[in-house]
Amino acid sequence: MEFLAQQIINGVLLGSTYALIALGFTLVFGILNVLNLAQAEMVTWGAYAAYLLSLYLGFSFPAALVGAILFAGCLGILVERLAIRPVSNPFKEAEQLSPLIATIGVAMALQNLAIRVFDPRGTPFPLAFSGASLNLGRVHVAGAKLSAFVISILVMGLLMAVLYKTNLGKKIRATAEDPRAALFLGVNVYAIFTIVMFISSALGGIGGVLTAAIYGIISPFIGANLGLKGLVVMIIGGVSSLSGAVIGGLLLGVVEALIIGYISSAYVDAVAFGVLTLVLIARPQGLLPSFK
Repeated sequence: MEFLAQQIINGVLLGSTYALIALGFTLVFGILNVLNLAQAEMVTWGAYAAYLLSLYLGFSFPAALVGAILFAGCLGILVERLAIRPVSNPFKEAEQLSPLIATIGVAMALQNLAIRVFDPRGTPFPLAFSGASLNLGRVHVAGAKLSAFVISILVMGLLMAVLYKTNLGKKIRATAEDPRAALFLGVNVYAIFTIVMFISSALGGIGGVLTAAIYGIISPFIGANLGLKGLVVMIIGGVSSLSGAVIGGLLLGVVEALIIGYISSAYVDAVAFGVLTLVLIARPQGLLPSFK
C-alpha cells in the first residue's frame, strides 16, 4: 500500500509539469485556433535561458526562472508575429494546415539551432531547488519534485485568476468566443493574440526550467518529449479546456508512475498514447468542455 501511495504521489508531482505545458497548447488553440507545435521548443529554450543566466550571470533560481519566463514569452511573440499571423485569419475560415506547418517549421529550426549551439548529449543543469524533502509515514516526497509541484500549482492558480477575475481575462475569453464580435466591442484582438502567445510560451518555459532542475540535466531534446506529452494531455482533457488540461496532466502523470512502478519504464510512452486512444474512443471531445 505504501508503494502504491508513493507512485501516486510521484505521478501527481510529474503530472503538474505536464499540465503546465498542456495549458500552453490549450490557450493558443482556444484563442487563435492554431495547434502550435513550436510550443515544445519554448520548453527547450526557456530551460536554456535559465541555464545561460545562471552560468554566465550568476542568477539564482528565482531570478533565472523569471528570465526564462520573459525570454520564452518574447520568443513566443516572435513566433506569432512572424510565423502564425501571416498565414492565419481569425475572422474567416482559413486553411488550417498553413499555421500548423508554419509552427512545425519553426520548431524544427529552433531545435536544430539548439543542437548546433549546445551539446546534444546533454549538459548538467546548474540550478537546483533548495526545498526540504517531505516524509509522510513511509512515503517520501523529494524536495525538488515538491518545489516544482508548488510552483506549478501557483502558476496555474495565477493563470486561472487572470482569466476569470480580471478585465484582461474577460477580453481573452471574449476573443476566444468570437473574435469578430470582440473586435466590434472594442477589444484589440491582435493585442490579445500577442498576450496569449506570451503567456503560452512562458508556461512552456517554466515547464522546461522545472524539469531541468528536477533531473539536473538539460539537452536540446528536452522539449520534444515534454511537448509531446503536453499535446497528449491537451487532447485528453479537451482541446480548449483549461481545467481539462490540468486534470489530464495529473491523470497521465499518475498512470505513467504506476506503469513505471509495477511494469517497466520502457512502456511509458506506449501507455501515454494508449490512454489517448481510449479517451478518443470513449469521449472524442475530451474530458471537460471548453473554457470559452
